[in-house]
Amino acid sequence: MAWIVWIVAIITCVILLASILFLLKITVTARFRSHGGQKELTIECKAFFGLLKYKKTFNDFSGLFAETPDDTIKKEKEAVKEKTEEKRNPDSLLKGIKNGKETVEKLLQAHQDVKGFLKTVAIRRFEWYTAAGAGDAALTGIIAGAIWAAKGMIIGLLSETMKLKTSPAIVVTPYFQYTVSATMLSCMFTFRAGKAISAGMKIYKYVKKARHGRIPNGMPLDYD
Repeated sequence: MAWIVWIVAIITCVILLASILFLLKITVTARFRSHGGQKELTIECKAFFGLLKYKKTFNDFSGLFAETPDDTIKKEKEAVKEKTEEKRNPDSLLKGIKNGKETVEKLLQAHQDVKGFLKTVAIRRFEWYTAAGAGDAALTGIIAGAIWAAKGMIIGLLSETMKLKTSPAIVVTPYFQYTVSATMLSCMFTFRAGKAISAGMKIYKYVKKARHGRIPNGMPLDYD
């Protein structure tokens, strides 16, 4: 009879731990800074009321994506030129914001299971400060207006996709007499680990099928 008690105890512990894991709330804080051609992204994850922490800072974004040797050589040749242009050209800042908007739009076109997970993500803090100047008053005004519009569209997309629990702090500071290109984005969001695990498993299942050509693009994740 003792072994039966042990089995029941083990099963109970496994169920309890699984329940805790699936209900565990994870808090993610992300900070991105760009100024004078220098970029830095810091991501910090916390769980169990801050008892579990993980923090990572990225300064070289090329390591986040797979690249071919030719791509690496090409980027190395253009690195100095791009860095110099970013220091004095606020158009690069606007281009980055537009790329962010396109990324969010692609996310909105994702599968229903991904959208379902995003609906459970709560944005607790969102601060986005930008300074832009082209050295010309008229051009600076146009760029500042475009940045305002791009930020507004991104906030609208985020509010439709996730739970926006805070009032976003959005600031665009134009410098009419100087050439400036800088931005700082800080956000904090929370979600349940179980929801993320479930969505991740379905995405993995879909990607695995798609790589083998078993399903066309756009099919739901539970398609068989």
